[in-house]
Amino acid sequence: MFSKIVLFVLRIIYTGKYLTTSIYISTAGNVYVSGNYISTIVDLPSLEKGIVWKNGEELYTTSAEVVRFLSLFVTNSNDGLEEEDVFYCGYSNGEGKVWKNGQIYYTMDVKPYLIYNYQNNIYSVGMTSHVGGSSIMVSKNNENLFSISSSTELYSHSLCVSGEDVYIGGSSVIYDYNSIGKAKIWKNNEELYFFDGTTMNDAACMSVKVIDSDVYGAGITGNDGKVWKNGEELYSFPNVLLKRMFIDTHGVGIAEHEAEAGVRVYPNPAREQITVEFANVEQKSKWQMAEKQQSRKTEGGMAMFSLFDVQGRELLRQEIGDKESINVSRFVAGIYIYSIEFGGKKSTGKLVIN
Repeated sequence: MFSKIVLFVLRIIYTGKYLTTSIYISTAGNVYVSGNYISTIVDLPSLEKGIVWKNGEELYTTSAEVVRFLSLFVTNSNDGLEEEDVFYCGYSNGEGKVWKNGQIYYTMDVKPYLIYNYQNNIYSVGMTSHVGGSSIMVSKNNENLFSISSSTELYSHSLCVSGEDVYIGGSSVIYDYNSIGKAKIWKNNEELYFFDGTTMNDAACMSVKVIDSDVYGAGITGNDGKVWKNGEELYSFPNVLLKRMFIDTHGVGIAEHEAEAGVRVYPNPAREQITVEFANVEQKSKWQMAEKQQSRKTEGGMAMFSLFDVQGRELLRQEIGDKESINVSRFVAGIYIYSIEFGGKKSTGKLVIN
């Protein structure tokens, strides 16, 4: 499948007296930013209140003795319609916390540095130091999932979930001038890949993504930005600090997949209505033959069309014939995933709604 990798060179941004730490663009195209108001702009700012902005306007604020917002994500709260739920994490008064729409959702034993939404489950990752080393702690819906411990200093910078597996991008640092740091990718609690730096603390995997069965990472080793695929260097960018990576699978990959499956979904992008058509009726007959061989039955030779949001929630499920029109006008603009099932076979792709 064709993939386009988009790389962002980011740093923590100081804007006047504001420190911004995370950005999220929702399915509806709204831009959310989390951060803090700071009393002075110095290397170690004094944090006075946590803020979430929506499209440049303050949405939620939290005042505490010490509060810091670190990561956020947004979900559609009502089957793809306009209302959105905003989740963000950080810490205040020495406690790790997750907030939802301005209210504390739950507290945690560790300070969460990242949160991630997958199929309506909230995954978070934090770090703790202990005698003889440090640990990365991963939780799902505020229940400990697993930990990664080491005698070195471990740092987690990115989190991704694919199926039942959790992938973490980070680094390990040994504070010894005779040692070198490593950028690392973990799968669950096992080290999957590592990449050597040149000094004790100049290597990190800052972003990790999984597309199909391929694991991508982006980060730094030495002075150079790197992109890795399945443990091998894919690209190198001299004197560039890579902090985030986005992989766009929309476009050629969808066309190739549809051609192979013999089914079309059009127009794509769509606005009010889409048509799902078995462009290759012979292909559908093959699917139907496979169905009979597997002793599976459908009523009247109907296939099943399903539409999901990017968090994996099923928004629409409808039986379809050889050519069917489906109304999608109630969904907000954004990217969705569709699935067509017939005779034990499945075709999937992305649908863009404008």
